[in-house]
Amino acid sequence: MDYNRPMKKAIKLLLAGGLCVFVIGLEEAVRKMTSLPAQVLRLKDRGCIREGMWGDLIIFDAGAVEDEATFESPHELSRGILRVLVNGQVVFAEGKWTGALPGRCLYGKGKKA
Repeated sequence: MDYNRPMKKAIKLLLAGGLCVFVIGLEEAVRKMTSLPAQVLRLKDRGCIREGMWGDLIIFDAGAVEDEATFESPHELSRGILRVLVNGQVVFAEGKWTGALPGRCLYGKGKKA
C-alpha cells in the first residue's frame, strides 16, 4: 500500500494545471481538502486549526509545489512540501520522514467492536 497516496492526491488537486487555484483560490482549494471533508464526515475535532482540535498540518510553498512521482517511479516525494505534522508531531521535515507515527485510524459509527 502506498501511504503517500492521500498526500499525492492533495498535491495533484492543488496543482490541477493551476486551474483549481486560479478559479476557486488557494484558500478554497485547501478548504475542500480539510474542513469540508471533516464537516461531511462529521469529524467535529478535525478539519481546522483551533485549540482543542487534532493538529494535522501540511506546510508548503505554494509557488514551489510540484508532483515528482511518475508511473515508473511512483514513490518520489513532491517538491515544495516543507513539513507535515500529524496530531501535532512532525512526521516529515527537510525532505525526510522522521519515523514518528502519531496517526491513528478513524472509524465511523458502523465499526463493530
